[in-house]
Amino acid sequence: MIDFIYFFLLFWWFMLIFYKLEAPVKIYNRFQYKFIDDLTNCEFCMESHIGTFFSVLLFLYCGDYFVLTFGFMSASLSNLLKK
Repeated sequence: MIDFIYFFLLFWWFMLIFYKLEAPVKIYNRFQYKFIDDLTNCEFCMESHIGTFFSVLLFLYCGDYFVLTFGFMSASLSNLLKK
């Protein structure tokens, strides 16, 4: 449980910087593909993809299969906290 809290705080911090720098707009302006357009139009999609990427990195670091669920849980929790 403590690992998830640390992961979520790191994820929340990264997403704060990500949105503050207006990264979705910059990504869309650089790569104008349909996948990138769909991804940058949906906040939950971006957060779940970034969370999944972070959870895979954490899995490669520690080797615990349970941490692979952290990405989806973090994206869902941040979406619930926004509303």
